[in-house]
Amino acid sequence: MKTILIVSTLFLSACASPRIYIIDRQTVMEAEASGHWPQIDVQALRKGQKAGATFFPKSQNLKKEARLQNVLNGEISK
Repeated sequence: MKTILIVSTLFLSACASPRIYIIDRQTVMEAEASGHWPQIDVQALRKGQKAGATFFPKSQNLKKEARLQNVLNGEISK
């Protein structure tokens, strides 16, 4: 008798449980990060634009790597 009472109580309490809604919202930091910043966008575009080609600086490492490749390919040069 007690088991029937316990099982029926559990069953009825499961049927009458309240509905729980989860609302997923952005945090303040996420909202600010995804915002529209027109002044910053324009500044970034202006700084990124440059007339002409961009040349790579010559360095000693490139010469050392080229010499190593020549040695590996069987070409020894001074």
